[in-house]
Amino acid sequence: MNKIFYFWQLCLLCFIVSSCKDTDEQPSQHTLVGKWYFVTTQEKENNQWFDFPMPLDGAEMFIEFLPDHSATIVRTVGDQVDSKNFTWELMPDGSFIVNGETEGRLDFSGNNRFYWQTTTTNDSFTGKVLEGLFRDVYDRNPTPADKPGVITERPQGKIYHFSMEGRNHYYRLGMGSNLSFYGKTVEAVEGEEGVLYLKNLLPDLGLPDDYYVKAVMDNDRILVPLPQVISTKGKLIKYLWRGVKQYNSGDKPVNFISNLDKRFITFMKDEKGIFQLVEDIDQLSIGLCDVHGNWMGKHLEPTVAYAISEMKLKPANIDLVTPPAGLPVQNFVFKGVVGADKIEIMYTGKMIQQGQEVYLQGLGQVLPDAWVKGVLHSAGDQPYLAIPSEQYLGESKGMAWYFYGDRVEEKLHEPTGTLRLKHHLFEAGDSLRFNYNPQQRTLTTRSDEGFVCNAGTIDEYMTSELREVSITLTDETVFTAPLLMGDVEIPAIFQVTDAEKKLCQVGSGIIKESGEDIFYGTAVMSIVFGKLEIPAEVNGYQVEAVGPGAFGDCKHLTEVVLPASVTRIGDWAFMNTGLTTMRLPQLTHLGEGALSGCDQLTEIEIPGSLKKVDQIAFSESEYLEKVVIQSGVTEISRCAFAFCYRLQTLEWQSPATVKKIGSLAFKCTDFTSVTLPASLTMIGEGAFSVCNSLQKVVCEAEVPPTIVEVRDAEYIFDGLPDDATLHVPQGSVEAYSQAPGWNVFLKLGGIHPIAQ
Repeated sequence: MNKIFYFWQLCLLCFIVSSCKDTDEQPSQHTLVGKWYFVTTQEKENNQWFDFPMPLDGAEMFIEFLPDHSATIVRTVGDQVDSKNFTWELMPDGSFIVNGETEGRLDFSGNNRFYWQTTTTNDSFTGKVLEGLFRDVYDRNPTPADKPGVITERPQGKIYHFSMEGRNHYYRLGMGSNLSFYGKTVEAVEGEEGVLYLKNLLPDLGLPDDYYVKAVMDNDRILVPLPQVISTKGKLIKYLWRGVKQYNSGDKPVNFISNLDKRFITFMKDEKGIFQLVEDIDQLSIGLCDVHGNWMGKHLEPTVAYAISEMKLKPANIDLVTPPAGLPVQNFVFKGVVGADKIEIMYTGKMIQQGQEVYLQGLGQVLPDAWVKGVLHSAGDQPYLAIPSEQYLGESKGMAWYFYGDRVEEKLHEPTGTLRLKHHLFEAGDSLRFNYNPQQRTLTTRSDEGFVCNAGTIDEYMTSELREVSITLTDETVFTAPLLMGDVEIPAIFQVTDAEKKLCQVGSGIIKESGEDIFYGTAVMSIVFGKLEIPAEVNGYQVEAVGPGAFGDCKHLTEVVLPASVTRIGDWAFMNTGLTTMRLPQLTHLGEGALSGCDQLTEIEIPGSLKKVDQIAFSESEYLEKVVIQSGVTEISRCAFAFCYRLQTLEWQSPATVKKIGSLAFKCTDFTSVTLPASLTMIGEGAFSVCNSLQKVVCEAEVPPTIVEVRDAEYIFDGLPDDATLHVPQGSVEAYSQAPGWNVFLKLGGIHPIAQ
């Protein structure tokens, strides 16, 4: 049926007298005479009047009351004008008589406004008769200021904030999906006498403007009347409405249909102070009306339905923590693990202390500039830092982010046999405890505790968390800058080594011990993979070194490209990595264990700028097959290539300059023959022990090199085959035959002159 018919019903039919009166002014026949313009229809709920939605089709309506008790009601839409005549009479008690029948009552507010109050009205969209308490508002002013529409400007009043979570539903052409959302910040403005305005109540609609939904708030509930206009832009006017799921024959929801019997939704407060949508079966949905006022149904657009079935509003703090100005800043390196697989995470941050108050920056990497605040306590011999949960970090990606303490419970998921984590977030005010070691300058949590920096109030099965947390303070300047991993930039830690010369190294330089093991990975997370390129300069500093433990235990790291500016590689820098290739620049220092345990590395060339290959430098690199020593290297230290089980080739670039080979340097290698250069003057005990395939040793030194680090000189070549031979320069056979350690070959295959 057309809107005109419903309009006449709305204004003239089926009105029942109401006993309520909102003004003390007495009506009179004289007061009513004249022209009155229709403003809106309102509905009363919880002692508040709310505008009832009308089609925003540009219609203008007025009633002109004449002294002879006749009247004409006129409705104009564009060029179309419709009118209807009737008789009227206004009784002293406010009762209003239309065509001889009592049709509600009139209440006046001054001389320029009256309210036609009834207990029924007609829904302009569906034509259904609705029961309740309603009133039509009429003004003498032809352009009333409170014409119904979307509220886009922030109302006056006290501002609150809620953190919102819930579940939304999309149905496109009968195909449905639903997603959880959380961490959406909802601004609320408390207006006059309990009226509450909620900003952007439904998340992620993509509307062109912000909108406010009008509600009422008392101590334990928030009441939202429906429907309400939330957007008038475009060809389709968008309403917040209420609907229910529509199912197909297979009990699968495919759409939403109207639920016009319920005109409100209610949020009830629970014992934690969280307002939860009570009607979790009905849907808080979007409805459309075209510019002509034709109802288009429950859609975000003509083929897409959208609704909310679950929603929680939690009072939220949005006060950022700000440390006092002018205090010294300390740097720290942070480490923790993520997930059931305990993937290592690492980054840097800053700390400021004022008395017992401690401020930490950088714990939440979504907002790395945000601060959290804690307090230092003493508990016997164990001081600790307590950081309260639910501190506001700021807004990112359209969500408000908070710091929560987190206790993790590991559970075996029996159907899959996998370990799953259940998270228990600390309540607001409860504190995460970091034990403080002032001697080592470290802060550590329990192994089952850590923190979450997230955007919600969900308290279990989080998608990200950090636990087994350790924070190590450092006096050195430490900063974070990106490295290129393939086509992707990843964060890496750098440390200033010389501020005056503007020099830095990759990695923080910190190596922490855990039992007998060394804790590695102080430059990047251990989950890096593939090829990593280190630039020659970052943040204005020249990269001159790879710090101790910088890439240790990065098992999926296959290649690292070092710039020519790097001259030093620290202890354990690449230990236990997955490197398959490595080109060393002109180094002056290669630290202990720097490339030990690199099982995928097959060949390495030692630059001549490096005078000493430090101990254990390449030990246990089981697939290393070839080593080239450039001219300039003078020492190969203890165990440098020990337990490289597949090492078969040792080349010396001419002129060879090595003077000393340390004890056990090539123990358990796979040489079949090896040449020792004429420059060699010292060799350590067991240097080539347990080389079971070594058949031939050529030593070009005319004077037998001295056996050093001696416990048993014969151990230098212990474990060689029974027929292994030693070949020395012409005229030196006798000297080697008398030399301790070398003369063991007399018991094997003999000592022979080098063939000319």
